[in-house]
Formats: sequence, structure tokens, C-alpha cells
Amino acid sequence: MLKIEHLSKDFDGFPVLIDLNWTIPDQKIVGLIGANGSGKSTLLRCLSGVYVPSQGILRYDDKPLSESRERLMSIPDEPFYVSRFSTREMTLFYKSFYK
Repeated sequence: MLKIEHLSKDFDGFPVLIDLNWTIPDQKIVGLIGANGSGKSTLLRCLSGVYVPSQGILRYDDKPLSESRERLMSIPDEPFYVSRFSTREMTLFYKSFYK
């Protein structure tokens, strides 16, 4: 189960996520739908560790999300790659984030 409690994220005082509470049960598929700028990507980046939340608790199976990140995956609609890296180098780069 993924549990989000009182998650907030701001950028230089500009609030993007405000006191978000959400529980996603095991074996459920969910989608995020919303207008541009509504915080969908910010939420996914907080869950994946790209952004550090301004406040709140993120848990996966009752453990802090930081201890469970290898069990979660997010695939952005615009893939990130470093143009000077080969495919092998990008594989090693992403592999460094997971056990």
C-alpha cells in the first residue's frame, strides 16, 4: 500500500501541492488526471525522490518510501537521457538508483 500523508511541496514559497492525503491499496492501478500545472508531475517526482517534499510523510508497505524506492517505478512521458551517454552508460546510470 502506498500512503501519502499531509504532503506539501512549494518552490520558493509558491505552493504546488498542499496537504495531500491519499492511500493507494495494493494491486491497484491508478491514473493522475488534471490540467497543466495541477501538480501531477510534482507528485510523481516527490514519490520517485527527484523532489524532496516541503512536508509530509510518504510510506510504502508501512515503511518510509526512502527504504522502498526500488519497488516503485515511474516512466515519464518525456524520457530523460544525457545526449553524450551511450545506451549502456544510461543503463548504468539508472541502475545506480536501484539495488
